[in-house]
Amino acid sequence: MSEKKLNIKLNIAGNPYNMTIDARNEEIYRLAARKINDLMAIAQQSRVDGFSVQDYLAMVAVDLMISNIRLER
Repeated sequence: MSEKKLNIKLNIAGNPYNMTIDARNEEIYRLAARKINDLMAIAQQSRVDGFSVQDYLAMVAVDLMISNIRLER
């Protein structure tokens, strides 16, 4: 049986992203987007001179990957 697909729009770092996902995963995707935006807000409080949104997103990606690696270990 095929899983029902759902079209959603996630706002990440001020940009909308349209996605087609399995309907059962909607909550996970929305929570992930919220967590990324929360971490972005924290990172941007550091106000590093010359940092762009992309730089802050990279720092968030590193932070999330470190958390992921710790969980794997």
